Amino acid sequence: MNVNSINLPLENRFKLYNTPTGTFGIVGMGTMGSAIAGRIRQSGHHILGLSRHNATKQALLAMGARNCDNLDALFDGSVLVLLSVPDSDAVQEILHSQRHHIKNRIIVDLSTIGIADSIQHAEFVAQYGGAYLDAPMSGSIAAVEQGELGLLVGGETKILEYIKPLLQVFAKNIYHFGSNGCGIKVKLAQNLMLAAMAHAFAEATHFVRNEKIDMKLFVDALSTSGLKSPVFSRMGQRVINDDFSPRFSLELLKKDIQLFTAGTKHYRLASKLNDILQSYPSLNGIDYSYVVNLEQQYHE
Repeated sequence: MNVNSINLPLENRFKLYNTPTGTFGIVGMGTMGSAIAGRIRQSGHHILGLSRHNATKQALLAMGARNCDNLDALFDGSVLVLLSVPDSDAVQEILHSQRHHIKNRIIVDLSTIGIADSIQHAEFVAQYGGAYLDAPMSGSIAAVEQGELGLLVGGETKILEYIKPLLQVFAKNIYHFGSNGCGIKVKLAQNLMLAAMAHAFAEATHFVRNEKIDMKLFVDALSTSGLKSPVFSRMGQRVINDDFSPRFSLELLKKDIQLFTAGTKHYRLASKLNDILQSYPSLNGIDYSYVVNLEQQYHE
C-alpha cells in the first residue's frame, strides 16, 4: 500500500468519531504524555493509556482514564494512537509488535526522531493498513496545560484534516509542512536554532564572567535590547539563580543535534556544540541552560 494513497472514505475506514471509548490511545506516559492525557480528559474525551509505573497508573485512574495491561489492548481499543516515546527504536518496537493491530488505526507520532526513520515508520504503517503522521511537539508542559502546544506535522493532508478536531483538544497551533518526515525536519531545525542561541549565550556568559561583569546587570540590559528573547531571559535567570533543574533536558538537546547532523549535510552548523556535548556520556536531569557551565569548562 502506498503511504500517500488511502482510497476508502476516511469515516468508513477509521470510524474515529463513532467509538464511545478509547478515542485516544497514548503510549508514553512521561512528563509530556501525562500532561497531554490530562488535557484530553479535561475536554471529556476517553483515554486508554499504558504505563508500568504505579504512580502513573494511579494518575490515569484519578483523571478517569483507563490503564491497559499491554499494547494489544491499547491498540484494539483505540482508533487514534499517540506515541510520545524517547527515540526511533522505541517507535519501531511498538509498531512492529502491533503490525497486526495497525489496520484502520491512525498513528500520530509526537516523538522527535530521525528524518529517515520517520519516513520508514510511515511506510511500515501504511503497509499494514494504517496511517501515520509525524507530529513532533513545539512547546513545554506549561504550553500543554494552557492549551498552547504546537504540532509540526508531516503526512497526508486528508488524514490530518480528519483528525484535527481531536488534536486541537490539546494542541492549539497545528502546522502542516508536507509529506511524512517534514514535521521532523522542522522540529530539528527549531532545535538547531535553540542550540545555536544557547551556545551563543554560553559564549557571551563565558566572556562576561571572565571580564568580571555583573551577570544580573548583563541579563537586565539584554532584556531591553534588540536581542530580547525568552530563551536568553530564561537562561540568564537560571545562571543567576544557579538553578539547572530540567525544563528541556540538555541530554535531549544533545540527541536532537545528533539527529540533525545525521540527517543533513550541514554538520558544521552545530559542530562545536556537538563536540562539547559528546564529551559528556550523560546529561540527563540537567536543563539545556547548563551549557553555559560546559562552555566555561571547555575553555579552561
